Amino acid sequence: MFCLKTKPFFELKYFSKRLLFSKSVIPLFWQTKIRLNKLQPLSYQACISRSFHSLYSPLVTNMSSVDNPLVWIDCEMTGLEAGKDVLMEVAAIITDGNLKPVSESFDAVIHLSDQQLASMNEWCIAQHGKSGLTEKCRTSTLSVQEVERQLLNYIKKYVSEKRVALIAGNSVHADVRFLAIEMPKVIEHLHYRIVDVSTIKELAKRWRPDIRPYEKKGDHRALSDIMESIHELEYFRSKWLH
Repeated sequence: MFCLKTKPFFELKYFSKRLLFSKSVIPLFWQTKIRLNKLQPLSYQACISRSFHSLYSPLVTNMSSVDNPLVWIDCEMTGLEAGKDVLMEVAAIITDGNLKPVSESFDAVIHLSDQQLASMNEWCIAQHGKSGLTEKCRTSTLSVQEVERQLLNYIKKYVSEKRVALIAGNSVHADVRFLAIEMPKVIEHLHYRIVDVSTIKELAKRWRPDIRPYEKKGDHRALSDIMESIHELEYFRSKWLH
């Protein structure tokens, strides 16, 4: 069955597989709008510009029933040396295999002591000070253990089965190193394979130099960086694979 949202036009979010395969109406991963009795695909930009709460439907409670779920994760850290430096902020968004968000976003800032913040290198002090993250870490009341618990519950809400969802992001292996130390339960729940947008970018540079690099703002805040990573992979897919 599908859900209709009463607005100037209706949003058709979910179709039964039987209808899709028997009638070949439209691919399952498309979100569509009905206007003047015509089916039109919504652009990814239109989807991402809407709030994640409007994209999320209570009907989707377990992503294990959707093909190839991706848990997009981005972290901000006090440096790049896992075990010495520590997590400052963690954000996540869950999409289906076709990069459509299916959940609200997750974003949490971890409390750090003045000593931990003072130990950052010059680049981190300047960048995180400029973005406001340093002060947010100073005033946050969330421990890394509490953020781990919240993030794991968030993921399990949509992907209850272990080793089903792949972790995705930009140079996400660096995030995984920190998460494995500070939030091991999160890493244990996810599949060992990853989707690294940086790999696609590097291969495109070598195999398709005619494709212009995707321009990113690089705010160095976890949630905005995740959204840019999703945009970037969608960009390369549209230029390279289609």
